[in-house]
Amino acid sequence: MSAPSVTDMTSAQESDAREVPLTPVQFRRVLGVSSRTLQRWVAKGLVEPAFRTPTGHARYTSAEVAAAQGLPVPEGDADVDSDEDDEIENADGSAVTA
Repeated sequence: MSAPSVTDMTSAQESDAREVPLTPVQFRRVLGVSSRTLQRWVAKGLVEPAFRTPTGHARYTSAEVAAAQGLPVPEGDADVDSDEDDEIENADGSAVTA
């Protein structure tokens, strides 16, 4: 089988550049996990954001979604529709408290 052409690689790079990064809420909803589970994964180094915005907010791409699929989810910790899961986070990823 031949190697991909320059045109093929350019098309792949362009499609990656057009990928819309996910917020932590979107990321965990795609995976079907709670904010607490995502926080645990980040704290354990199992998941890392692809990048942070200039204001420090985490963003994830399809590569992080693929890497996170199959990670352990604590029993009873997959409640993704809870209002408390939509917390605002600080630049360091910690939850903002009132």
